[in-house]
Amino acid sequence: MPRLTDLDRAHAIGQLQAGVPQNQVAASFGVSPSTISKLKTKFHITGDVRDRPQSGRPKKTKPQEDRFLTLSALRAARRPAMAALHHQARFVLVMATRALWRNVMFSDESRFCLR
Repeated sequence: MPRLTDLDRAHAIGQLQAGVPQNQVAASFGVSPSTISKLKTKFHITGDVRDRPQSGRPKKTKPQEDRFLTLSALRAARRPAMAALHHQARFVLVMATRALWRNVMFSDESRFCLR
């Protein structure tokens, strides 16, 4: 549902004071009747239609910055390409590991000692 501006709220209060039913006022502004009821109660208590100051720390970032941060967080991180020396060292390690695993015998639920 759309959020009412301060001007729309003042118009709604004016209509209520003129005797227009809450359901008609709600329909004319495209909001639920409970919204108009809460606005009426708030106006009787505070005498004003504006929002009260919000508690908590105000946001430091703009919505556009929030969207950018979200998109950048969802993007995969880029890694630098491997240097030739690192590539060669990794290849040597893989081949040595394969040679070590050739000495291991796998079987179903049995353990063997070959010495």
